Amino acid sequence: SWLLLNTINPKFVTSSLSLQQVTVKAPEGTRTTVPCESCITITKVPIKNGAGNQLNQDVAQRAEALYQGLANDKIGWHITEGHPPEVAHASPCHSNGMCYDANFTDDTFKTAENINLVAEIARGTGQTAIWEVPTIGAAAALLKTTPAVLEKNIRVVPGVTPHFHIELKRDE
Repeated sequence: SWLLLNTINPKFVTSSLSLQQVTVKAPEGTRTTVPCESCITITKVPIKNGAGNQLNQDVAQRAEALYQGLANDKIGWHITEGHPPEVAHASPCHSNGMCYDANFTDDTFKTAENINLVAEIARGTGQTAIWEVPTIGAAAALLKTTPAVLEKNIRVVPGVTPHFHIELKRDE
């Protein structure tokens, strides 16, 4: 093959190849993990098989309080994404154990009333729980139900399966 390339054009076989170093910034929502800040293993809240089982100690204690509050109302719930994360996330708190994703254990719990209840109980534990949906249409449908999901409890994130994103409470 060298002889053939050299015959066609000698420049094809010369080694004057010059490569430049390229720095590529990771795109938004890339899975990156850093050491989990003061993390503990989650033992008092159910976790989806294969999901990360660690959270920052303060976040884990608040997740336990939320779980207990929901259990009192007989609402099945579990963590679907702890630390380390399984998939890429736009929220950087997933990379260090400062937030988690959760979902109902059964579709029968996925009602507007229960979404609002989770958000309310989360606020009482010092957390913000946002129900993420994949489309504006899905959000609009929940806003029209009776009772309606409160607008502050919903966020559209294209491509997601509906679930809660839960983090330490933000100013509202």
